[in-house]
Amino acid sequence: MNERCGLVNQANPCRCRKKTVGYVKLGFVDPQRLVFNTDYAVRIASLTRGEAAVTMQAVEDLHEEVFRGHPLQRGGGAVIDAILGDKAIRSFFKLA
Repeated sequence: MNERCGLVNQANPCRCRKKTVGYVKLGFVDPQRLVFNTDYAVRIASLTRGEAAVTMQAVEDLHEEVFRGHPLQRGGGAVIDAILGDKAIRSFFKLA
């Protein structure tokens, strides 16, 4: 594997695509009935990509507010309340 596989040794090119095409042509792999890696319902990107920009902006805004506007607090309760009270953060983490 070290001499051929790009996953094992990054100096080697990945040949998975070529091998898979051959296996499909020979009938060993059916793209419509995959055996491995089928236990997911949806891809993470499809769940998060739409809300990621809004959430990241909320994080940036909170960063400014917390680290530039808040006085140093020992307990941190107000900071946590500000973060967990943000609408975008609550929506992203489904804390509604």
